[in-house]
Amino acid sequence: MIIELALFAVTVFFIYHFFFEFRGNNLPPGPAPWPIIGNANLLSQEMHLSLTKVGEQYGKIYRIYLGHKLMIVLSGDAIKEALVRQPKDFAGRVEPPFIVKRGPGLPLMDYGAKWKLYRKLGHSAIKIYGEGRLQEVISKEVDELCKRLEAEVGKPLDIAIQFNMAVTNVICTKLLGQRYEIDDPEFLKIYNINDQITRVKFIGASFQKLFPFLKFFLPQDEQTKLLEKMANERFEFLSQKFVEHKKKFDGETIRDYIDALLYTKQQAETEDHANQKYLDDDTIVTAGITSLFTAGSETTSTTLGWAIAYLLHNPDIQERLYKEIHDVIGSDEFPNLNQKKMLPTLEAFTAETQRKANLVPLAIPHKTTDDTVLEGYNIPKDTTVMANLWSLHHDPTIWQDPFKFNIDRFLDEEGNFKSPVGGTFLPFGAGPRVCLGEVLARSELFLFLCRLLQQFKFETPQGCELPSLEGHAAAVLHPKPYLVCVKKR
Repeated sequence: MIIELALFAVTVFFIYHFFFEFRGNNLPPGPAPWPIIGNANLLSQEMHLSLTKVGEQYGKIYRIYLGHKLMIVLSGDAIKEALVRQPKDFAGRVEPPFIVKRGPGLPLMDYGAKWKLYRKLGHSAIKIYGEGRLQEVISKEVDELCKRLEAEVGKPLDIAIQFNMAVTNVICTKLLGQRYEIDDPEFLKIYNINDQITRVKFIGASFQKLFPFLKFFLPQDEQTKLLEKMANERFEFLSQKFVEHKKKFDGETIRDYIDALLYTKQQAETEDHANQKYLDDDTIVTAGITSLFTAGSETTSTTLGWAIAYLLHNPDIQERLYKEIHDVIGSDEFPNLNQKKMLPTLEAFTAETQRKANLVPLAIPHKTTDDTVLEGYNIPKDTTVMANLWSLHHDPTIWQDPFKFNIDRFLDEEGNFKSPVGGTFLPFGAGPRVCLGEVLARSELFLFLCRLLQQFKFETPQGCELPSLEGHAAAVLHPKPYLVCVKKR
């Protein structure tokens, strides 16, 4: 009798699973899910490549199931249709796959009144800080980097470390009002925390989130433990700095971004007393400071690492860039942000680096805030939506020879920078969730690359192979470690 009941239960489960659970009302097409795991067999560290392959069969909008959870995957113009033309419907965030003890940072915060407030505070604080001061902070760090590189001329070096330290110091100066010597113990502490966080692989945490019962059989994976440890240490460091700023803040003097944030917090509380419930110290640190600290350093330094790798593979492009910079700015004058439009080849090179390297191949998962319709398909409320930016940036219907590094795709016949068609190039995302640090990142990339190419020539060390152009996936897509030699121009 027990065996018969068990067989009956299994039969009912499979009938329900195949004929009801994964059947929706006019959902997008997609692969048939497996029992229990859904389409979780598609998960891998190169998930963007797996999802691109599935998209070749099912189109620019399709569905998969991770466990029993529905996910919609977008590529091509479907990304713009969702994130730009229906921004509110797709502005939500899913719960992060790892434990966030003090609440998520702004990029992971769900859509709502709190998110809107902190997004507004962030924009206001950046505006108050000012572009002129930003130029000054970045220029100082570029000069210090050039001095370190001059001391290493002709020697093989891991330039990625130099970029990471320089860009981290930009963020420290901008946020904390404090520039460090690169051997300062406090600087090395926050540098190492930040570096480890961005290299964590989330796949173990994601599996345990999808299948909670696994925690009873499998221990917490080491990567998740490391992430939580580093996140807590970073919070304690930035929280201490925030408390120090609060004690010194006089309501008028703006020394750095934290002061600007305190000033905009003051204004927000005056404008609407209801805002006070969202403006506790812990949330300000996580949503207002921590997010920009990580996003503003790692993506820029990693893009610089990719840029040098592509220059080593394309020495002719390096010479074109040097000639343009030399003709417009000369050999000694420090570049100015106002000169960016005068250097279209450099702008095209930066854009092609961002397109080809594609640091964030899968955008942070979105979530629908209501039942909605996308390109004729029904998407239920609270559905996870994944934008496959890698697929978009390597789409042969948009980009000719998409796997070839070609800066001329961003230049017109007169040699002017040619902006790509709207919605086809999204290195910073799109819609209301576009990266808050975009202005900072663009400014850093221009000033770092322009000055470095003005002062140095980059070559592959004798006896070394050219850098691999296959990325190493973690929080962002890093280039694999490589060595480079610098020569003074």
